[in-house]
Amino acid sequence: MKIRKIILLFILSVLILPGSVYTLTIKIGSAARPQSPWGQALEKLGREWKKISRGKVQIEIYTGDIVGGENDIIREMYKGTLAGAAFFGSGMPKICPGTYVYSIPLLLTTKKEHDFVFDKMKPLFESEIEKNGFKLITWSLSGWVRLFSKHPVFYPGDLSKHKLSLSTWSPKIDQAWRDIGFQIVPTDSKDLIMALQGGMVEAFFLSPLEAKDGDNFTLTPNMCNIKADKEYWCIVLTKKTWEEIPDQYKEQMEETAQKLSKDLYEEVIKLENEAIEKMEERDLIVNKLPADALEKWQAAVHQGMDKLIDRNSQLKEAFDLMMQYLTEYREKNPHRPR
Repeated sequence: MKIRKIILLFILSVLILPGSVYTLTIKIGSAARPQSPWGQALEKLGREWKKISRGKVQIEIYTGDIVGGENDIIREMYKGTLAGAAFFGSGMPKICPGTYVYSIPLLLTTKKEHDFVFDKMKPLFESEIEKNGFKLITWSLSGWVRLFSKHPVFYPGDLSKHKLSLSTWSPKIDQAWRDIGFQIVPTDSKDLIMALQGGMVEAFFLSPLEAKDGDNFTLTPNMCNIKADKEYWCIVLTKKTWEEIPDQYKEQMEETAQKLSKDLYEEVIKLENEAIEKMEERDLIVNKLPADALEKWQAAVHQGMDKLIDRNSQLKEAFDLMMQYLTEYREKNPHRPR
């Protein structure tokens, strides 16, 4: 009788100890290298969430060498192996097809222009992401992507002579770009360096920071000076996982994630500029586009999107809306920097 009473008292004491009853471990996949700014931001988020929840919510990070590229990570989320993902944005169309419009190069080329359009469209995409079974924690611009190539590229015709790496979510997208004259080679980010070494790829879009750290530029020593594309920092959880987090922590967790995203952008821009300087010291050639080049590139982009929309109605609404907001911004800012 005495032993049973002791056991009962022990069980009750464990149940009433704060923080000992419930612990949620969230497995998040990320293609970012741990030492990169994105990898470090995710590590910091894990520490902050643990602190906010007093140890009840913890993050376990599974990097690209374990889970693969962003397409692999998204697949593992659907399977239930991972509870979330932190990616640069190329994985987003897997869970919300319309967001591919943010991957269109040379369409939004300044931060102010981007932020105006992005903020207008974000509620639409947040709703779609939730309908598809996910919770968007944070999603923001985290840097700019440049075009690296084996030979100098100034106009679309120059790029058409290169085998271009493109990481997309749909064969229809690949075909649309082929139809306007580009030699598309679908390539996952984890396979890029091997594709370059083997001559399968001769041009690619990548952050200067990633190009420097991975030494990719040594095989493609030319870079266009224009901000050709955007890089995002996205963190999503499965809706099921989000619902398991105690409600009293959620607001502060989201606010923390969004602040980290803002800080990340400022850090990455500084590091990108430093990376370009370092690559120039190692014989990178930065090619300045002629004054009439941007107009020609944007005409090629529109031609590609017209063909793509004919094949994929999911993108039409998003693209038309983006162009509506982009036109609105440009009319309000006729003397914007180009």
